[in-house]
Amino acid sequence: MNDDGLNLNCTIHYNKWDKYVILFANNNAAVLLRLPFKNEVVAFVNYIVTDVQDTADKANVNLTGITEAKQLAKKAAADAFGEITSNAYAFAISINNTELKRVMKGSTASKLFNTKDENFVSVCNNLNELLTQTIADYPVAAITFFTAAQITAAMVLVGSFDIRLGKWRVANVNKNNAKIKFETDWMPKMEASLVFLESMLPGSITTGFPEFAKDFISLKKLDRTGVKDQGLLPSISDLRTGALFVNTARMETLNYTGTQNQKVMKTNDLGLFKLMKLKLGVWTVKFSAPGYEDQIAVYRITKRKVLKPEIKMAKIIP
Repeated sequence: MNDDGLNLNCTIHYNKWDKYVILFANNNAAVLLRLPFKNEVVAFVNYIVTDVQDTADKANVNLTGITEAKQLAKKAAADAFGEITSNAYAFAISINNTELKRVMKGSTASKLFNTKDENFVSVCNNLNELLTQTIADYPVAAITFFTAAQITAAMVLVGSFDIRLGKWRVANVNKNNAKIKFETDWMPKMEASLVFLESMLPGSITTGFPEFAKDFISLKKLDRTGVKDQGLLPSISDLRTGALFVNTARMETLNYTGTQNQKVMKTNDLGLFKLMKLKLGVWTVKFSAPGYEDQIAVYRITKRKVLKPEIKMAKIIP
């Protein structure tokens, strides 16, 4: 998965579902044992193979080529206009036109290229109007510095950029919509399907194929227990005095998958937290202490990394 594609939480689910497909394929006898179970497995696997995979592919599509084409078209247009505005700046000096000097000086190739994409075309359109009007006002003098043909050629390049920008926008919207669909549509649907499958396990399937049932249950649990030397180890103190909170400050995760998996810790006799082991992913954590304003922060836990944020608590103002 590309970093710009599915977020980490979606990727965890996607990888878990993929493991189910392998589990079902390796335990065909257990799957066939009960017709409703078999039918649900077939539907589940079809989702993986078709719609879920298609959505994931769209969310992880690489826009590099489209983006580069857009940027190259923008640079070509900016360079073309930059050459014109450089000559127009010299012309403005020759006729002592302060406003024309100001606009042309601020419209170099570099500055035009660094204009936001959504503003680039309108900026070039304004230059087109101003320069065309300047030629009309000074038909003899201006023509030795820049011509209408040069302006027209530059505007053709601006049009090419506009087309490239449109293609990039479409691709980007499709990518983002796929991410949203994956998280809001497929994740709940697939997880609900797993709950339904789990409800059919007791009985003949579990009795006849205990290892399959065990593997199924272990896959269904999103392991969020964390590992050694990975997680959150914050310090917490009074914002004004720097005093530690002995046995009173509290740290708790908010985005857990069930109350039994919620992680809660309190400071010890020294006013320190122990390491809160967390699985890879993005975690929302609340810090609290009696008489102080709660603080909520978001942390990204990466492999074998311990984050050590300094939490400064402010007293509640009566």
